[in-house]
Amino acid sequence: MVSWLAAKFSTYDTELLRAAAYAASNAAMAAADDAATAATVSNASKDAAAFAAAAFAADTFAAGASVAPTSAATAYTAASIFGTAQEVAAFAADGTAIDGGASPAALAGLPLWPQDTPKWVTKAWADLKRRLLDAGDDWDVWTDWYEARLAGKRPWRRSLEIARATLPDELWEQGPKAVNAEIKRLITAEKAKAAAKRQAPRKDVRSIGDLEPLDIPSPVPFKWQDGVIALGGSALPVLGPRSDQRDLARKMQACREIAKDISAKIAKRRYNCRIEYREHLEGYLQWFPEDDDGNIYLADRHARAVRELLVAELDELPLPFVADMKGFLEQHIGIRPHFPELLEFFESVRTHALPAPLPQDAVDQVRRAIAEATPEVFAPNVGQALDVEGGPPSTVEQPSAAGESGISKIELPPDPIQGLNPESEKAGAIARTLNFLLKVYKQGAEFSKNLEAWEKFGVRVFPYMYIVIQWLQAFLGY
Repeated sequence: MVSWLAAKFSTYDTELLRAAAYAASNAAMAAADDAATAATVSNASKDAAAFAAAAFAADTFAAGASVAPTSAATAYTAASIFGTAQEVAAFAADGTAIDGGASPAALAGLPLWPQDTPKWVTKAWADLKRRLLDAGDDWDVWTDWYEARLAGKRPWRRSLEIARATLPDELWEQGPKAVNAEIKRLITAEKAKAAAKRQAPRKDVRSIGDLEPLDIPSPVPFKWQDGVIALGGSALPVLGPRSDQRDLARKMQACREIAKDISAKIAKRRYNCRIEYREHLEGYLQWFPEDDDGNIYLADRHARAVRELLVAELDELPLPFVADMKGFLEQHIGIRPHFPELLEFFESVRTHALPAPLPQDAVDQVRRAIAEATPEVFAPNVGQALDVEGGPPSTVEQPSAAGESGISKIELPPDPIQGLNPESEKAGAIARTLNFLLKVYKQGAEFSKNLEAWEKFGVRVFPYMYIVIQWLQAFLGY
């Protein structure tokens, strides 16, 4: 648990990494002892794989949560020799993410098993969970935590996870009953605090100046530029532990050039395909980040729309076109780990259920107000960027029969993000975007070139922004 936490919340490196290295080292030694005394070949195999994983974790976090290539290779080799197909797939998925530059935080946010959970793990966990819950002593604080990690769910409260991992030694020495009771008290207190915040009377929020935006990233950022609110550039891509600036630049350039090449071929009628493919590729190029311009979320939406079209028509499309598109999707999926905020947004969508539909009337009122306040308060590209309604779901029906061959010879690369609930993604993107817009808007007293229009906009949208922020708090469990 401590090792996972140190990777997920790397800003707490100093204290947590020491604990992580200690915990992982103990896990490695314990697994080694178990492997040495295992009575059967199958048990020994599982313990050997566990030892490889634990040893890798110890090396990783003792080195400061940077992934060591030799340790990853060692662990993967051990899993290949001793592990089941699911275990090998799990190591392979981690290795692919690491090679693509994924940060420890992004890796820690993924489901533990990318494919089906091994049967022996499912059986062993069901038995252990039953024994723990039957024992009482608030063991549900740990069973719930572990199942959230299995699913790759986002931690409910960062502060709660830090508190759980940094309980004083004297409390741990009192045994599980005391530790679990304290963790349950912390959880109860956090839930009560969140409930009180949601139920705070509106009388304390009487104007746009009283309305506080949430401190969360937005898929579409904004900034003050030349006295008006304009579309902000994407966060700059970050380097992974096994990539350098030139390698990242080559990956980004490959995404652009492949998209340009396919779009040009479609324009010249080299492929017999829908015009929507070219439209999405051109949209991708319009938004793909370059220097301080572009937006990775909006570019990603176009890439996923392309994949949806391909899935629906795969057996009917010419193979050279599918091959080109496969290369494009592989390149795009490969650069996602370099944009942690994009992955964090998708993780949030995956792990939070809609509390209720996003109030569309409120959203429409804010959009109208933005249109009315353009160009006095907003640059024209703000309204364009707020158009996140379409989303990436398929725009064509799934074919009822296969093509002439009956079997496609080219398989598209799997996309972990593709299975997101489209309603949750759309609502989450809109609410987060408007939340960030509110945050930037409140800086207007210092930056706006037209204070009268700026104040008028605030009065106009206040009741609707309030509704959106309340919905977003419920969506994220605040």
